[in-house]
Amino acid sequence: PNSHVFCCHNDTNQSADLHKIFFRHPEGLLRSMASYDLAILVSQYKVTANLIEKFKVNTNRLFSERKTFRNNAQGKELTDYSRVAFKITTKKGQHVSVMADRCGGLVSFAVVKNHKGEEIRRFESHDQSEVSDVRRQIKEDKEMNRQFIVQADDFLELKRRIVTGILSGKDDARALELMNVVGIGEGIDVLILADYCTKEIDAVLKAGDGG
Repeated sequence: PNSHVFCCHNDTNQSADLHKIFFRHPEGLLRSMASYDLAILVSQYKVTANLIEKFKVNTNRLFSERKTFRNNAQGKELTDYSRVAFKITTKKGQHVSVMADRCGGLVSFAVVKNHKGEEIRRFESHDQSEVSDVRRQIKEDKEMNRQFIVQADDFLELKRRIVTGILSGKDDARALELMNVVGIGEGIDVLILADYCTKEIDAVLKAGDGG
């Protein structure tokens, strides 16, 4: 009770490549990269858009940045976030925060804090030996999308759970419980939450830009 969960999702893109990332994911950061973290909030903490009491954006440019790029070949302009950070307080008194940074680096993490703000436990996506191995793989295979290398173990585990659920022969509900993955209903809640967050963040950052 009264704990605070903070999810920090980093990616390994270079700032010089942000224009490519924006147009590769026109659905926006919240519906792509940050959807992983929103899925945790929905599935593990039952945080949904209709239960949000307070939504606060960290407007410091070190944590939240809104950028616009133009694709001259397509004649299109696209605005999205290079990084964003926000805190949600629910009507049930839950406190959860998310930060997503497209150029934040290789290691992502989650932290659980008590009501005094003291760190209780930290979970990191990669330890030091794994970081070295992933960096080697990225260097050796520059044609491969970096995300597939960084999250290879996660994708493999997801496939294993889904196959196990299918082979179990159980009905859909029991199989989904066995898989322990986000279902379609929760997936819809994730998208609704992503759109809610985008609207709230846009309102704050646009105002800060004078737009």
